[in-house]
Amino acid sequence: DGLAHSASGAFEGFEIFIKYLPHSTTEPQLSAFFGEAGTIVGAPRLLKDGKGACKGCGWITFEKREALDEALTWNGCAFGGRHLQISKGKAAHTGFRPSLQAAGTHTPAMLPEIVARLVQP
Repeated sequence: DGLAHSASGAFEGFEIFIKYLPHSTTEPQLSAFFGEAGTIVGAPRLLKDGKGACKGCGWITFEKREALDEALTWNGCAFGGRHLQISKGKAAHTGFRPSLQAAGTHTPAMLPEIVARLVQP
């Protein structure tokens, strides 16, 4: 549907999901490229590996539906030597978007802390 909401359910904008990004992609590069479609809300979000490199996909939230519609027409465009696949963003099965979890707050990172609390006398 392309609608982006915060964890509290507040409307944030219109979101696209981008696939096939080069591993060298940075948030500033995405902002500059997709900023041509319209005003971006916040910073682009990239899915990154443990070393901080882009894993090939990311999300951008636009202020207006017109910007979302414009960005969708770019599906298949060239970026960093690759052809991007651009689609409307969708809520994850958990209901949380990647930008909503701060580092160290997801289950694998908290496992040692939780185990320690459960087994402490």
